[in-house]
Amino acid sequence: GGGWQHFLNDAGDADGHLFLSHWGYEQAPVEKKLHLDSGVSSLGDDFGAREAGEHINIVYLGKLSKSGGLDVLLSLPESIQNPNVRFIYGGKGYPGAVAQLQSLAASDTRVDFRGFVEDDEVDALFDSADIFINARDPDDLVNDMVFPSKIMHYLQTGKTVVSTWTKGLDPAYRDLMLISKTSSVEDFVSTVEQAVRESQEQRVARSQRIAAFLTGSRLWRSQAKRFIDFTSSICGKPETHL
Repeated sequence: GGGWQHFLNDAGDADGHLFLSHWGYEQAPVEKKLHLDSGVSSLGDDFGAREAGEHINIVYLGKLSKSGGLDVLLSLPESIQNPNVRFIYGGKGYPGAVAQLQSLAASDTRVDFRGFVEDDEVDALFDSADIFINARDPDDLVNDMVFPSKIMHYLQTGKTVVSTWTKGLDPAYRDLMLISKTSSVEDFVSTVEQAVRESQEQRVARSQRIAAFLTGSRLWRSQAKRFIDFTSSICGKPETHL
């Protein structure tokens, strides 16, 4: 609460400000600021679209809540009747949300609800994915000042990502994902259906755009240099210690 005045009261006297959110970076009424959302050490080991197979796997890992897109997760299997599409969901949430997804999985064999996914399971799950989904609610004000970290994990694979648009995202990401026109369940489902229909050539072309973007601007070594340059512009050139 309190908008930018609250921000200025709390942090206005800082020498510099770093923003994960692109909107926050653009709107913040401060002079010395840097937008640094996230990064990757390298492209994923098996970077790129999976070879076309019998099944198309749609994967979601994250918060199981209404603001995280629970209504979308529940609606997708009913709306997409293609028997070759699989829905793999994982994450943590309140018992009510978990129960709904467990019930969905019990009623539709295409739904694989994993619950909380351990770190050692994530790589195999990501390898099996064809489409990732991020259905965060753009109207949830907390999303204005954050960068949805799962986006970078998804993009690092080079696979298709379907997402809502939240203010924290840099406009450059629009060319790297399929963006739902609105946050409505209907529009998001329609965008997922578009992703399912895409040709292998379209998926490969997007992977190439993602690779160029990540290697061109989001490798951690590049982001670290930007951060060092920013802090040096504020504090002066750092001393070299032998």
